[in-house]
Amino acid sequence: GDSQEGRVKSLANNLTLVQELLNKNIDIVILEAMQVEKFKNKYPNLKSITIPSSKSDFAIALAKNSELTPKINEIIEKLKAEGVFDSLKNKWFNQ
Repeated sequence: GDSQEGRVKSLANNLTLVQELLNKNIDIVILEAMQVEKFKNKYPNLKSITIPSSKSDFAIALAKNSELTPKINEIIEKLKAEGVFDSLKNKWFNQ
């Protein structure tokens, strides 16, 4: 596989992250839902998935019709089924 597979990249600000996504230098961006909506209004070719059940709303932004969408959905469902989301909520939000 690609040596970049599964790597996380942190950049200076959200606009830089979205530009990197639009330029296909990165595959996904995780942002607060309100920011995602603002970027989707500016860049309608973006698609988002909201991660439910958190005190803060976060979303994953992908290029529209991204081939990664089904895989990310599958991973999210697997994490939910395995109780990972609940465990993280308990750890970080005392829920």
